[in-house]
Amino acid sequence: TRNIVQKIYLQNEPKVSSRVLSQKPYGFRTNFTNFEQKGEVKIYTKKVTEGYRYVDRNAIIKNIDSIDKWKVVTSRSTSVPEEDNGQVLRMSQTFIVEPNAVVTESYVVIDTFNTKEEAENCYSYVKTKLYRLLCQATIVSPDVSARTFELVPIQDFNESWTDEKLYKKYGLTEEEIAFIDSIIRPMEISE
Repeated sequence: TRNIVQKIYLQNEPKVSSRVLSQKPYGFRTNFTNFEQKGEVKIYTKKVTEGYRYVDRNAIIKNIDSIDKWKVVTSRSTSVPEEDNGQVLRMSQTFIVEPNAVVTESYVVIDTFNTKEEAENCYSYVKTKLYRLLCQATIVSPDVSARTFELVPIQDFNESWTDEKLYKKYGLTEEEIAFIDSIIRPMEISE
């Protein structure tokens, strides 16, 4: 992992950690339940079976400027290493949140975007093995935070990303690619 991290670090690109919204991104704790069946703004929560409810816009106290943006989010809790099959992030709980929607602190907002295309391109990047390898190198607890993403460089999200494209960009060798393949499983997520 060290050689791979070093190759990427030498590019001196800004890191994803600088884009992650702070803990409790919109001011709602995980145990927040004061939501409505219908309302102004959708709120994604793990407290209801459907995964979301609604809140009044004026109840949102943080990151108000990002309410109407596209967001790429992931679960705050990672998979347990023994059970995750090299997934690192819970991909079943990593998704794109549409404008006029927010999340409780059960989720980490990885980045926000003005267009759906940029959000989809960021999501394609999050699904790569290289992205998840770089996250795995920083995970020290079951919680995902901005620190989880401090080795992950920000890409140009006007284009989508694949491992092949990233391996070429960073000049990874066949041995390094084989190493990544041996420890990070492909994404198995239903679209």
